[in-house]
Amino acid sequence: MPECAQKITAGEKHGVLFGPERTGLNNDEVALADAIITFPVDPAFASLNLAQAVLLTGYEWMRATTDAKPPFSPVQRSPAAPREMALSFFDYLEAELGRTGFFRPESKRQVMRRNMRNMFHRMQLTEQDVSSLRGMVVRLVEGPRTNGERSKKPHGGEPGSPAKPRQAYPKEEE
Repeated sequence: MPECAQKITAGEKHGVLFGPERTGLNNDEVALADAIITFPVDPAFASLNLAQAVLLTGYEWMRATTDAKPPFSPVQRSPAAPREMALSFFDYLEAELGRTGFFRPESKRQVMRRNMRNMFHRMQLTEQDVSSLRGMVVRLVEGPRTNGERSKKPHGGEPGSPAKPRQAYPKEEE
């Protein structure tokens, strides 16, 4: 596409010809082409449908003729969660899940914990994400607030045991 864009800028006329979805271009049509566009694809799945070919061609044209920057950049509203904050959340979540019998059978507890932690790590959690997730779990464990007060529903131990205070996560020094 960059070569095509340069030639068009110099005044030449160029076009892109796509064949029918079912059969593609025949050999006589291909023989008339000045250039053939190819895309690096997995050899096991070397065929593109017409829509994919048009999309990739349009994308490569856009990259060749513009700065090709995304239309926006995501605004990072909260810093990445410190490791201690994420680990504290994991410990709290796992304790509550263990209390409710989530980790069954017991022989799979370690694998289930690792899978859960891996899911959260892939999300690249921010401080706000961890705070929101912790708050959600607290509300599920303690129940709804009434008149702005915490529910008296026990949590943090065996059902019916007195509530344990929530463990605060360490604050990063500034």
